[in-house]
Amino acid sequence: MESFLKSFCLVAACVAGVTACGSSSTASGPAKTATSAGPTTSAPLTSTSAGPTITISKDLKFSSVPVKAGATVTVRNDSAVEHTVSADTVAGGFDITMEAGKKMTFTAPSKPGAYGFHCNIHTFMKGTLEVT
Repeated sequence: MESFLKSFCLVAACVAGVTACGSSSTASGPAKTATSAGPTTSAPLTSTSAGPTITISKDLKFSSVPVKAGATVTVRNDSAVEHTVSADTVAGGFDITMEAGKKMTFTAPSKPGAYGFHCNIHTFMKGTLEVT
């Protein structure tokens, strides 16, 4: 299943002009950097960047704060299952898949606006990235 999800993620990322695993920079999308913090323990995970954090809670909800255009955004998965943080439109330029208890980063879009996102695995999970 994990291999299938990684392959699906890679195909979806190529179609969207972004990268879900590793680092890449394209004319149509910002660079993506994936980092892993290891499994969740009783202590909270700490951010590897000074930027804002989108948290995936244990009750399968997104939380986030406004971000500056081009800022590094950390996504922290505090739940016990895998999730994606996928922009609703190609213009959003982000699509990451992360295992339970992990965290990753991506670069926020360079243009201010409200960028809707969702989890491809749990379609009821939706959020908005407010870029200023």
